[in-house]
This record gives sequence, structure tokens and C-alpha cells, in this order.
Amino acid sequence: MERKSEPVSNGRKIHFDNSELVKTSFWVSQLLMVLATVLGVYLAAQQGLSQAIKFDSLVNTQNNYHLQRALYDEVRDNLHELEAYMADIDKQRPLDLRSLHPQLSDFVWQNMYYSANALETPAEILTAIRRFRIESAQLIEKMEKQELSRGVGTTRLRALVGKISADTLPKLQLNFQRMELELQRSGMDVNITEE
Repeated sequence: MERKSEPVSNGRKIHFDNSELVKTSFWVSQLLMVLATVLGVYLAAQQGLSQAIKFDSLVNTQNNYHLQRALYDEVRDNLHELEAYMADIDKQRPLDLRSLHPQLSDFVWQNMYYSANALETPAEILTAIRRFRIESAQLIEKMEKQELSRGVGTTRLRALVGKISADTLPKLQLNFQRMELELQRSGMDVNITEE
């Protein structure tokens, strides 16, 4: 059913030419417009997804960086505390070692239990730190209970401190420094303050 004209409010009639609807070129152009729209939406969504994945990866790397940097600082502080503890044992030679008991930090280590990023730290590093924490606590306890002489205990403790200082901490530092470079290349600020 074809409408030839339609009344308009001012009394004039407008004539419509519907002959264009039956031409093939009209339908081809409409189909191409729909395809171009669908393709444009698809490409925009693809680009948006790609950017969202890249952003998520950078945020994850930033979280890992901060976690590993904090772990490094905590372990380094604990090493300084243990070195001071051993120096005090050698210097003061107290009868009761409990009076010199070192106050080791474990805030970061304890909070790593609840962090989704904790296990993204290389297993070799986590294992070495875990073993260090356990072995040093055992040595301190045995020395304080006099189950182990202070000479043997401090010798073993020095060996543990030396091993973690020479092997594990440099690996952890290298790991978070790589992340720092990746973040800086991506334009993210990691807010590093030098001591």
C-alpha cells in the first residue's frame, strides 16, 4: 500500500516517492551501514577490553611491587635486629638471654596470608624467607632455654643471616626492581623514597 500524499497543517500536500525502497542499491547501502556499525562496535569493544586487561595487569604488578618492596624492607630490618642481638650477646654476655630477646617484625609477613598477590612472589624467595623465620626463631628459643650454647647458636644464626643477606634479599630486590621498571615504562608512579 503506497501513500501518495499526506496532508500538512498549512493545507499543502507533500508527495512521497517510495520508488527508492524497491531499488537494490538502497538495500545494499542499508546493509553496509548495519555491517559497518556492528564492526565498529565490535572493534571498539575489543579495544576497550584490551585496555582494561592491560590496566588490570599494571595494577596487579603495582600491588606486587609494593608487597615485595615491603617484604624486602621487613626482612632487611629483621636482619639488622638479629645482627644487633648477636652483637649484644657477644658484648654483654648476660646470664639470661631472654632479656635481649630480639623484636622481629612480622606485619608484612602476616598480612601476606590475606593478599591475593602473595603467591606471585617467586616460590624460591618465599620458601627461603619462611625457612629463615622458622630457623632463626628456633635458634633463639633454644639459646634462651639453654638447650644450645650461645656460641653455637650465634654461629648458626650468623650463617642464616649471611645466607639470606647474600642470596635471598638480592633476588627479591632484583624482582621488585624489574616490576618498578615495567611500571615506570608504562607511566605509573611507584612513589619510591630513597633512604
